[in-house]
Amino acid sequence: MSNVAKIAALLLLIAAAGGLYFLNSGTAAPTPPPVSSTPVITPVEQKPTRPKAVEAPQRVAQTDRVTASGNGDNAHADAPQGVKGRVLLPNGQPAVGVKVMLLENAMSNAIDMFLKNQTGQVSPPLATTVTVEDGSFALGVLKAGQNVDLRVVSESHPEIIRAPLKIASDDWPDLGDLD
Repeated sequence: MSNVAKIAALLLLIAAAGGLYFLNSGTAAPTPPPVSSTPVITPVEQKPTRPKAVEAPQRVAQTDRVTASGNGDNAHADAPQGVKGRVLLPNGQPAVGVKVMLLENAMSNAIDMFLKNQTGQVSPPLATTVTVEDGSFALGVLKAGQNVDLRVVSESHPEIIRAPLKIASDDWPDLGDLD
């Protein structure tokens, strides 16, 4: 190591030590406020709710076997892109009335997801529906190229998760039979 490098390293160490001294000197640690035994309840701002409009039956674009039931779900089946498939029970029979959801992919914005979890917030599903008589479903994705997770939830059926799914513009991939 040359003499110039030695002197530069020594000056850097002195500057760092001086900076730490000035940052820590003269400032006492603040005393925490007294803890009250009664909890403080802060009011939560509530958003005004609008009455739901009556929805017309929805159609599924570019599908050959799946149609949305139009039963008040938010399947977004008229979106230009989405995902379709069929849910089967472990015995191979179609799973009828099983809830199927598209959720924002947890890793698409990990910091936002972490902050929501820390504050107890829950992101609503991007799209939801229930399977029809043959176990089929169709869920539209409003934003093309968005990473989503497909989740099938039922008390009578094992939970199924397909993640991550990236749905291209004007595409309706068929996930096939999910069991």
